[in-house]
Amino acid sequence: MFTLLKHVFVRETHRDVILRAGQCCHFDYIISSFITIQFNSISDKVAIIFQASGPRDVTLVKDQDIIFQQVTTNEGNGYNAASGRFTCTVPGIYSFSLQHCVDRDRYSHVAIVKDGSIVMAGVAHGETWYPCATVQAYVRLQAGEQVWARATFESYLHDSGARMNALSGVLIQQ
Repeated sequence: MFTLLKHVFVRETHRDVILRAGQCCHFDYIISSFITIQFNSISDKVAIIFQASGPRDVTLVKDQDIIFQQVTTNEGNGYNAASGRFTCTVPGIYSFSLQHCVDRDRYSHVAIVKDGSIVMAGVAHGETWYPCATVQAYVRLQAGEQVWARATFESYLHDSGARMNALSGVLIQQ
């Protein structure tokens, strides 16, 4: 029997999990290209996962929050598209990923921020093309703490549809 949770399907009989991108895992493990998550029992775990994309072709000033308004997944409703912030409702360890793309001859200086403090930062430079780079962080959160993306210096984000800026997060351990 399959239970649909927007983009996450849970097959309770074998505890298989099939993710939106077609990734599949057997028994008590979820394996993706970035993380490995172990569940003791899927039935007693809460699904907290979000992904949002945007903005398109924008110049950011130093310390400006980056707001990703196109939400594709928001299980647990922790991500607020108006503020661009994820608010923790279930304490645990989370994995966050921030993809940022730049235009030719431009830079993007971005960071994943927890309650105002930088957790992880990165830079992309479009020397001869339109590259994208990814910043990833593992963060222990308590209920009420927030995580979001911010420009650390003046930056430019480019989004052509083929290259997308995005922020995502997933609870990996309660």
